[in-house]
Amino acid sequence: CHHRNTRLPLQQSTHSLAMKLSAALALLGLCCSSALTGQVLANPIGDVLTLMKHLVDQVKADGKADAKKYDKFKEWCSDSSSTSDDAVRTATERKARLEASITKLTSDIETADTQIDEMASTLAELEAEAKKAKALRDKEHADFLEDEKDLMVMIEPFQRAVDYLEKQGSAALAQIDTKNMATLVQTLGIALDAASFSASDRSKLLALVQSKQGAEDEDAEADAALSELGAPEAAAYTKSSGNIVAILEDMMEDSKTQLAKLRKAETSAQHEYNLLKSSLDERTAENKKDMATQKGDLAKAKQEKAEAEGDLQVTIKDMDRSKNELGTVQASCLQTASDYEHSVASRKEELSALGKAMSLLEEGAGGSASFIQVRATALTSSPRSQVALAVKMLAKKHHSAALAQLASNVASLFRHGAASGADPFAKVKGLIKDMILKLDKEGLVEAKEKAYCDAELKRSGMKYDDLKDDVSTMDAAIDSAASKAARVKGQLKKLQAELSALSKEQAGLDDVRAQELADYQREKKNLQTALVGIRGALDALRDYYGEGGGAAAAMLQEDQHEDQQEDQQEDGDFDSFVQQPAPPRKHSKAENAGASIIKFLENIESDTADNLSKLETEEADSKSSYDKVTSKISVTSEGTKTEIKHDDKAAKSLDTTITEVNQDEETAQNELSAVEEYLARLKSRCLGKTDSYEERAKRRAAEIEGLKEAAALLASDE
Repeated sequence: CHHRNTRLPLQQSTHSLAMKLSAALALLGLCCSSALTGQVLANPIGDVLTLMKHLVDQVKADGKADAKKYDKFKEWCSDSSSTSDDAVRTATERKARLEASITKLTSDIETADTQIDEMASTLAELEAEAKKAKALRDKEHADFLEDEKDLMVMIEPFQRAVDYLEKQGSAALAQIDTKNMATLVQTLGIALDAASFSASDRSKLLALVQSKQGAEDEDAEADAALSELGAPEAAAYTKSSGNIVAILEDMMEDSKTQLAKLRKAETSAQHEYNLLKSSLDERTAENKKDMATQKGDLAKAKQEKAEAEGDLQVTIKDMDRSKNELGTVQASCLQTASDYEHSVASRKEELSALGKAMSLLEEGAGGSASFIQVRATALTSSPRSQVALAVKMLAKKHHSAALAQLASNVASLFRHGAASGADPFAKVKGLIKDMILKLDKEGLVEAKEKAYCDAELKRSGMKYDDLKDDVSTMDAAIDSAASKAARVKGQLKKLQAELSALSKEQAGLDDVRAQELADYQREKKNLQTALVGIRGALDALRDYYGEGGGAAAAMLQEDQHEDQQEDQQEDGDFDSFVQQPAPPRKHSKAENAGASIIKFLENIESDTADNLSKLETEEADSKSSYDKVTSKISVTSEGTKTEIKHDDKAAKSLDTTITEVNQDEETAQNELSAVEEYLARLKSRCLGKTDSYEERAKRRAAEIEGLKEAAALLASDE
């Protein structure tokens, strides 16, 4: 039979609704009977009410079960949301800390770069100042040596002239009127010629005497002018005429005084230069130390920044993943909450409808009960009708189209069989048996499908989780390797710059050393050449004049004895001597002058040998210093090259690792996508059905049991 549920308007009267329900119950009484016992229902409305009460209880039980599930689901939502929210908050805080750290490190790096540039500029200024000071000191020292040489050259001729004049012992020559500059110069020139002075020494002495006397003449004129005005005479004026030896000694003492002052000034200048150099060296060393410290801090800051940037990338990925998880959880929880509220409302509406129907049934069933019972007895006494009704009710209960079709076929066989007089029981039994076998087969197929789905879902889920973990691990490994590669390449670039600087420094040292060596070789050659000449001259003079001073003195006495008469004539008539030169004397060796020249050359030889020794010592020191610095640069360069080689190898290894891991990650990602797609299809196949496998199995068992009961009714009728 067909049961149509019609929703009545709210303004319809209770009496009218009761009348319609009474008619519906009368029809229901004609259709319904007990499929299990084959007996006519004594009170079918009561049984319907009982069924409805069972339905109400089932709806309420389902509601309680769903409420428990929803409570657990809400707890899971709360825990998952809290966990994901904590993860997002933690990642956000860590991201803020890392960004602040990166900002600070960036500022520190910029500050360090600026300070290093300033220190480099300061070092350059200090080096320039030291170079300038050294150049000035070298020039001052060279000037000093030149001036000292000039003074030494002046003092020695003065001393020789004084010694010669004192040995002559001529009072007339010593008392020359020095006011007459021409007379003084002429007389002194004759004396110097007699002493066998060289033309160079003779010219220097005469020039110095003229300069000295000229200065004294100017002083004398100034004093005379003051005297005319009544001023007292100066004591120094008495030197305007006097002993020529005293004049020469006075000039020699002036030269010695100048030499002493010059040497004192040189000592003072060298001391000041040493103090300045010490100060510059200390400042340079301190600046280099600070610069090295700053470079170390800079390298550390760059390394920490690179690590922080790598951590920041990982943190951002973690934060995005946590946000996505939180959004997924919240969306799922909101959807489930909405579905649950709809289910509660729907269940409440269903219970309200059932309650109203039960109330109306109870009100409208009183007067029609006996009629329905009698009519039911007449219509349901046939087992055939009971079988058809049982199958139809079974199909309706389980919403089975196959059972509904079976019920229709059974009813049709019974109707046609009754009309033709044939026995339809065998065919109906066959249909029911085939249906039972079909249901059993479907059960086996579904059980096999269930086992397959469970196994594949588990296996694919584990594979998906493993691949996802592998991809995450590879991403982290790539980020870490990239961070390390950036750090190593930065260090490599720095080392290459240091090696280039060392090469430039060595090239500069090589140029300076080459120039020093060339200067040394040139100076050494000059000194050696001079020594050869000086020693050759000494040998020639010693061969001619001899070594001893006694022979020279004896020969001098002999010459003086031979020329005594001429000397007396010159002493007696000095003015004639000055006006008319004496006739040439017999030539004899100038032993005294030769001895002086030999002594002078010996001093020069000694000074030249000393200079050569000092030059060789300076060259040895310079070479030793150059070798030490070159060795240090070489050791540092080799160490730097080793570090460059190691870092280059590490950088290439990291790049290779990144490439390989990227390839592995791409492969894993492709495999993950394939597994994810397969898992989605598998879930659609295995989990996309409206009811669960257990519900379908339970319903199928009930259908088979109901068919077996219907088959039992047919067997009892036979």
